[in-house]
Amino acid sequence: MKQYDFVNRSYHMKDMVMIATTKHRSIIAAYAARGYEFINMIPAEVSATGCIRKIDLAISKEADA
Repeated sequence: MKQYDFVNRSYHMKDMVMIATTKHRSIIAAYAARGYEFINMIPAEVSATGCIRKIDLAISKEADA
């Protein structure tokens, strides 16, 4: 049986300029080192203009017996 976890990550815009970030990569790598597998990214908060403000990183691993 698999155990699922969700890691929330926020993105902040400054002066209507979109940012590029790589913070999610280190989060995924840290969880992978603990035996987790990245499943997908789920938008958790979207602005009125359609910009993603927060995401959930869906990760899983085999549950301990």
